[in-house]
Amino acid sequence: MKVVNIYLMRHGSLEQKGLLAGHTDLVLSELGWQQMAASTESLNISKCYSSPLQRCRQFAEQFCKQQELSLNIEPDLKEMNFGDWDGKTYDHLWQLPEPNIGHFWQSPDQVTPPNGESFAEFNHRVRKWWLELIDHPESDNILVISHAGVIKQIMALIFDENGNHSLHGKFNVMYGSVVHVQLSFDEFHKPWPVIML
Repeated sequence: MKVVNIYLMRHGSLEQKGLLAGHTDLVLSELGWQQMAASTESLNISKCYSSPLQRCRQFAEQFCKQQELSLNIEPDLKEMNFGDWDGKTYDHLWQLPEPNIGHFWQSPDQVTPPNGESFAEFNHRVRKWWLELIDHPESDNILVISHAGVIKQIMALIFDENGNHSLHGKFNVMYGSVVHVQLSFDEFHKPWPVIML
């Protein structure tokens, strides 16, 4: 039986603290670089995908150069677009009139950030990308460098094929951490992803 290892890595900690990053193109801190280097040190990777945002892409470029791998930049791996909330401090966002970020965290399927991406739109693009990857993986050891929201949504999709919004908030993905997903295929070539703990 064919087995594929997929390593979902969140970018490391950021230079600017206390912001809702979203699509805002923030840079890694020195600690963030160290976190990502430590998480990939023992991985044997043969294919790499990355969000185009520089907090993911810059490390991915360096990693792929060192490993002599080509890099696949994937726009669908961007964090959720928080629209007018993007790049603002959490302190500011909590003070906004209702609905504010607190209401979004509690009911992401019902509250859309102003001029941002709805949860349904976010789930659709992440789900589409994920299903394409697992239906036709191009390698046995894949590194995906992305964001907490994307990784949590992929985990939700593993537990529930529709990516139920209530599952999204059940996971905590730390800076620079890796979620190992092992993919096997049945006799009909249907992929069966399992989170390895």
